[in-house]
Amino acid sequence: HERQTGAVDRRKRGKTMKGNFISVALIVIGAIALAVNLEWIEFDLVDLLRKWWPLALIAVGAALFFTPDGGGRKNSGS
Repeated sequence: HERQTGAVDRRKRGKTMKGNFISVALIVIGAIALAVNLEWIEFDLVDLLRKWWPLALIAVGAALFFTPDGGGRKNSGS
């Protein structure tokens, strides 16, 4: 039973990490949008995307690399 409990714990941690990432991302995006609306910063989204679009590929690759593999399904051979 301990093996199954460990797999469940890993899945819960994975969901918590994803939830935390989404929460932080929404806070950052909202703070940037508010700063632009209040004219605290200038922000040209098109120019930014033209220069930094490869960073999105790097972020997705890193997220896939560090995402848990679903509770160790790869390692259970028998």
